[in-house]
Amino acid sequence: MTTSHMNGHMTEDSNTDVKNAELSEPPRHREMAVDCPGELGCRTLPVRRSAQLERIRQQQEDMRRRREEEERKQELDVNASMRLKKLSQNPKIGIDNPTFDPVEGHVHEGPSNLAKVLELDDLLSSLKHIQHSLVDSQSQEDISVVLQLVQNTDFQNAFRVHNSVAINMSKASPPFPLAANAQDLSQEVHVKAHFDYDPSDDPYVPCRELGLSFQKGDILHIISQEDPNWWQAYRDGDEDNQPLAGLVPGKSFQQQREAMKQTIEEDKEPEKSGKLWCAKKNKKKRKKVLYNANKNDDFDNEEILTYEEMALYHQPANRKRPIALIGPPNCSQNELRQRLMSNEADRFAAAVPHTTRNRRDNEVNGRDYHFVSRQVFEADVAAGKFIESGEFEKNLYGSSTDSVRQVINSSKICLLNLHTQSLKVLRSSDLKPYIIFIAPPSQERLRALLTKEGKNPKPEELRDIIEKAREMEQNYGHYFDAAIVNTDQDKAYQELLRLINKLDTEPQWVPSSWLR
Repeated sequence: MTTSHMNGHMTEDSNTDVKNAELSEPPRHREMAVDCPGELGCRTLPVRRSAQLERIRQQQEDMRRRREEEERKQELDVNASMRLKKLSQNPKIGIDNPTFDPVEGHVHEGPSNLAKVLELDDLLSSLKHIQHSLVDSQSQEDISVVLQLVQNTDFQNAFRVHNSVAINMSKASPPFPLAANAQDLSQEVHVKAHFDYDPSDDPYVPCRELGLSFQKGDILHIISQEDPNWWQAYRDGDEDNQPLAGLVPGKSFQQQREAMKQTIEEDKEPEKSGKLWCAKKNKKKRKKVLYNANKNDDFDNEEILTYEEMALYHQPANRKRPIALIGPPNCSQNELRQRLMSNEADRFAAAVPHTTRNRRDNEVNGRDYHFVSRQVFEADVAAGKFIESGEFEKNLYGSSTDSVRQVINSSKICLLNLHTQSLKVLRSSDLKPYIIFIAPPSQERLRALLTKEGKNPKPEELRDIIEKAREMEQNYGHYFDAAIVNTDQDKAYQELLRLINKLDTEPQWVPSSWLR
């Protein structure tokens, strides 16, 4: 049993397979900078490629040098701020403070330099004192008019607003931006790769020695997007091990060549005689409904997946992320969910579904089902309130986002078993789900597991399960946060529990759009 954190590959838990994989896996040479080692074959780069390589190398060295300078400057700023904080403390009157030596031309931005704000009580007291001091009756009358004005409620409100504006205007702006490298930082993002990339197989990469290989599901740290076609990046966690950043295809460039590749493959497909008109008609009809993304999974199939911007998120203690278990039939995802809720009923719960069927005698509304009319159910579906819904024996059933939210608000972890077509709706909600793919083992191991459960599957049924899992991973793998190969139900349960517990102790990568 093996857990795969969306790296595009899932293998079974076998010591022999691991050893063979270690022996057969070729070493990666992505970190080569300029010169090719002898064992990889000596070849002389063309003059143009060598010059381009030198420019990339020089650019990365400049970026590294700027980053080191910024770190040193920040450290100096921290030390300076701590010293200034001590110096800015006003010494006691009559005591000379020899450590405070103001620099010429520097104005200390402390409370003493803020605009002097006159309080309303002080103003009233001053006016009354002046009124008693005056002997001229006309002047005393004028002061009385001013006193009446000051005691007016509207004037007092305007006076307070004036004081607030004066205080804010007196605060000097910093002489330089807080982050001198703000423009460089704006281009540094973390993205999740939705495709595999091997620079040795890419004829368009400017320099194969600098190409960065990665797999589907890897997190990449993009440090430069100056060249829209070729970004500079590190694999997350490898920044300290890689001397130079590698080149990866830019998003728009990758989309363009994938679209071109798909067009070429479609043109190469053999056309069946006598069915060309029908094929065009069906294709046109299929594209017509792509705009209804919630009801048609062809919308996902038409997308060209490249990168998704990510950010780290640590779930709050009182707002747990719902866990969605996905997998083909007979992979025990429902059994795993029931086992979690039985063993830890105070921690896990299921969302109460909605239905239009009549309530039975032993059922309680809100506990077993939310019983609603067909009209209300269809209106909620049209309003997008359901994660998934369907009809069974002329009755509608569905799981709503409000039901999931009720479990979350009770500080429990909501467990869901969903179809893959529902993942797009679930992930576009504000629930921040954690999606785990339960994959089947090899055909022989799957047969043994099902036989242990009292089932006698046919060979074609086993092949269908494995093929279904492959299609799920291929079409919806970009939604998965983790994957478990269920070679043994006890081990799969322990691994599932470990992944859920990790959400409480470690921040996880989530789409950055969730945090905006």
